Amino acid sequence: MASINDILDMSKAEAGLLDLDNIEFNPSEIIRQACTVFEVSAAQKEIELVCTFNDILPERVMGDPARFKQILLNLIGNAVKFTDSGGVYVQAGCTHLSNQMVELKIEIRDSGPGIPPERQKAIFDQFSRYDNSISRESMGIGLGLSISKKLCELMNGDISVTSIPGSGSTFIFTITMPETGAIPPAETKEAAKPENKKLPRKILLIEDNRSNRMLFEHFISDSPHIMKCAANGEEGVEIFKEFQPDIIFMDIEMPVMDGYKATSEIRDWERIIGQPEIPIIALSAHAIKGTAEEARKSGCTSYMTKPVTKTQFLEKIEGEYNTDLN
Repeated sequence: MASINDILDMSKAEAGLLDLDNIEFNPSEIIRQACTVFEVSAAQKEIELVCTFNDILPERVMGDPARFKQILLNLIGNAVKFTDSGGVYVQAGCTHLSNQMVELKIEIRDSGPGIPPERQKAIFDQFSRYDNSISRESMGIGLGLSISKKLCELMNGDISVTSIPGSGSTFIFTITMPETGAIPPAETKEAAKPENKKLPRKILLIEDNRSNRMLFEHFISDSPHIMKCAANGEEGVEIFKEFQPDIIFMDIEMPVMDGYKATSEIRDWERIIGQPEIPIIALSAHAIKGTAEEARKSGCTSYMTKPVTKTQFLEKIEGEYNTDLN
């Protein structure tokens, strides 16, 4: 389906029939959303995926957020796909022009295999792929970059690449659009609500999967929270006694000591020293009937099925959970 849509988009673009929406949106939010799409994939490959903002981007611009996001998804997706070690680094900046216009500049840098100099211009052509040795199945039909270039041009911008074989690639694209001012009062109030709750919290993650630990660490990288990790329940109980966290995320299935046993030991310790129970969130990759009930019996506060999104994780940390196990 994605290939068919790519072909239709390119056909419309070539015929001058690809219309763009012109609506208000927050560019920073679109960039974060695009990065979030690939957080799990990056963690599974044990590579970094980092999003930073060099400048304060405008809160509201007029343009096509879906097409802006499409470019980001194409470029970040390719970078993650071709990077097996190191990471993918997304940097966003802007230049304020005259007449309330702003130029957004997004840089996607990876530590992948790189692109030979003779191929760097051709990769923006239709049906071109990074490397002809890569299979058609793994790369698709090679329209993503050419569509991205067309979309950048339609949004008064451009796209380019610099690359050294063996040292990664850097794609830079720009788009230009009018800035429309600050977020309306009603929206500002909503946006400020979660910020008021972001008090620094001490988090203990007890999880045997290294990729999952990396993912959760990435989730809080731009927050004030502090997190320590343990690779099994036995290690987690010892860290709990010294660290005294505000909340614990407890994987259920672990070697050495599983989550049920670790939770019971933590609850026993709290009773012995007269400490109030802290929230323990059970984590499981299997939504099996009865798992939540077993978690409750062991002393867990609530239960989450993996994969857990960044939004779900932060909501739990910041207190937006109920204590009922569903």
